[in-house]
Formats: sequence, C-alpha cells, structure tokens
Amino acid sequence: MPVGKSNSIASKAGIAANADAQMSVDTDSLNKVFGGASPSVAVTQDAYGNWILATRTAEGSVVPQYLYVQPNGVNWSRATSVEIVRAYKSEYAKKGSLESLRKQLRDKGFLSEKEYTTRDEAAFNNRILEAATSHSVEQIQKFTIEGKTTFSPFSSWLSGRASSGDGSGPNAQRILTDKLNAGQEFDDFVMNMIGRVGTPEEKSSYYDKLNKEQKVAIQKTTVSGGVQTTTGEMLDAADKFRIMADVLTPAIKNTPLEDITKYGGRVAANIMELKETAADYGIQMSTKEALNKVLNTFKVGGVLDTNSIAGEKSLIRETSKAFYGKLAPLIDQGVKVSDIASQFTKAKAKTLELADDSISIFDEDIQQALKNEGKDGVMSLTDYETVLRSNPKTKGTWLKTKGAREEAANYATDILKSFGLIG
Repeated sequence: MPVGKSNSIASKAGIAANADAQMSVDTDSLNKVFGGASPSVAVTQDAYGNWILATRTAEGSVVPQYLYVQPNGVNWSRATSVEIVRAYKSEYAKKGSLESLRKQLRDKGFLSEKEYTTRDEAAFNNRILEAATSHSVEQIQKFTIEGKTTFSPFSSWLSGRASSGDGSGPNAQRILTDKLNAGQEFDDFVMNMIGRVGTPEEKSSYYDKLNKEQKVAIQKTTVSGGVQTTTGEMLDAADKFRIMADVLTPAIKNTPLEDITKYGGRVAANIMELKETAADYGIQMSTKEALNKVLNTFKVGGVLDTNSIAGEKSLIRETSKAFYGKLAPLIDQGVKVSDIASQFTKAKAKTLELADDSISIFDEDIQQALKNEGKDGVMSLTDYETVLRSNPKTKGTWLKTKGAREEAANYATDILKSFGLIG
C-alpha cells in the first residue's frame, strides 16, 4: 500500500513511516488495519485487564499500539509508545504550550497533583501514554462499533474531556464491544457450552444486551490533593457470562435433550457428571432433571465451573443421606452408596447366576438390602441370599439355577443316605 501524504506529516511529528499510514480516514483503509475477522490491530486487554489498542505477535504476545491522528483530523498512522509521546510533546511545544499539556493532563485526572507540582518528567511521559491509550481506544471504537470515520485529534479530544471544579476532573472509561468481537465471544461461549456456534439471532441479542449494559458501566477516576479515587465499575468476565447465559438458556431449554448430549460441550459433560453422581448415591435422576440443575448455575454472578457443579453434587449427597438413613455416617466419610450396593449386586448375580451388569442399584432387592427396614444397618449377605431364595419374585429364577439343582440333588442324596438306601 503506498504510504502517501500522511507519511511525511507523521515523520515531521516524530512518528516512523509504516505501511498503514493513510492519506485520509476512509472506510477501506481503516478496514485493512482495524476491521475484518482478524484485524492486525484491535482493542484488547493487556495482562492487567486494561483496555488497550494492540497487535499480537506470532507467539501471541500483546504489543501496545497507538493511533496518531494529525491535528487536521484527516491523516492517521500507527505509533509506538516512544513515538506517540514524542509526537504529542512536539505538537504542544510547537504551539508554545507544552505546559498546557501538563496542566490538561492534571485537570483531566491523568496527572496527579504531586506529579504536576514536582514536574516529574517520567510521570509526565507515562501519563501522556495513558491518555494516548484512552484516546486510541475511543477513536478506534468509534469506527469498529459506530462505523464513524471521523477521528478527533489528541489535543481536541483531551481539551474536550470534562474537568471538575478543583482541577482534578474525572478520567472516565467506558468500553463498548463491537459486533464482530461480541459475535466471536458468543460463538466461543456456545461452542464451549453445547458444542455449536450461536445463531445470528442469538448473537444479535447478546450484542444488544451487552452494549446496553456497557453504555452505563462507566468507571471514573479523579485526583484531588494527590489522592486518586476510582468510582464505578466496567463489565467483567462474570458479567459477560451472565448476559450470554441469559441469551442461551431459553435456547438450551428448547433444544432436544438428545442434541444437547450428542454434540458435547460443558453442559452435556456436567449433565453426565450429575447423573453419574446421582447413580453413585442411589438417587434416580433423569437427563431433564440434570439439565435443570446445570441451568441453576446460570445465574447473576455465577459461572458454570467446578465449584458451581460441586454445589449440586453436594445436594445429591445430602438427599442420599436422607433416603438411606443407615448409610448417612458412611456417606459423610466419603463412601458411595454404590460401593455398598455392589456387594449385594455381586451376591445376587452369583445366587441367581446373572450377569453383574444386568443388576442396577435401583433393583428392588438391592434397595431392600440397603434400607433393611426395621433393623440396624444394612442387610447381611446371608440374610440377603435367603431373601433371594424365598422372595416369590426371585425364587423361580433361583430354582432354575445350576446351584439350586445341585443343592436339591445333594439334599436328595442325604435323604437316601439317611434311610440307608445308598452307601
């Protein structure tokens, strides 16, 4: 791309030539750098959660960038931290008003009173960078979110910011997510939760709800007497989760259960986890019931993670203690109901000559043995085997077993022996 007129202007301001310096602020040139599905420069968060204009290296590192807008408000180019400080100092110095830059930074809440009065040069440079960051983010968001191609020069932007009566005016921040990034966020969320991307309607709903809240989520920083005070909060990750969950929950409820479990995702994984936990503790739970419990974690300030699912699993254990009162002390010690039930499962399989995996913890005989109504503790294996042989529902099966036939034959042999009919 030809560098054009703005390159010479930028060079005079102390900013190195770069491939995206433009003749004017037009949609095509801006889209090549800041737009599209994978912009080379975008508004993002640094390691400390601060919103900055940056590019990423091939290794994924975030490199801060700054938007330099010429005083004419038409030409622009990217700049490094050193270049942007030099450029703005040069602009104000040429007008003989470098001191006015220092004063404006104090009045707008960037430079503290102490830093202003001590004329700390390092602090002065750092506050220029802070202001340049806010300016760059705000100007680019005008384009990516609102589609505006008219940028404000730094000096006009800074002088237009509100000041308080004591000269320590608020430095207000408000971050708006553009539609493209909002859609990508929602796609990632839905894929993680239920294994698909969001629909256009869902993504549009998320973008509208998110921007509505972001527009009123303003953080203001004021400096008075050298003391910095911050009020208000911008939206964080938990807020975004809440909004996305609010959009996705109705869709999940209207999705066939087989589709939710078929396509995977954290919702499906947590459904299976809850159902397995319920089975371990002898509590019957349908997929629909498990889904409702999973959706209980979709709440204000909540996140669908290990901790929230752990709460649901704890409730299952408490229910199990109420259902199997005799096992409550063991459950408190970490023993699963299924661990005890497995002994009765093996005994039944052996007695009735059945496959182990054909007998469920919810089997009528297993439940009878676990609860052992009217007696202390669970049923002994000896008593359990007697029940299986005498219970009308299982006696017929037992009588058909090889063991029953052998036992009957042995019994007959003993009878004959007692009468001396066989030796």
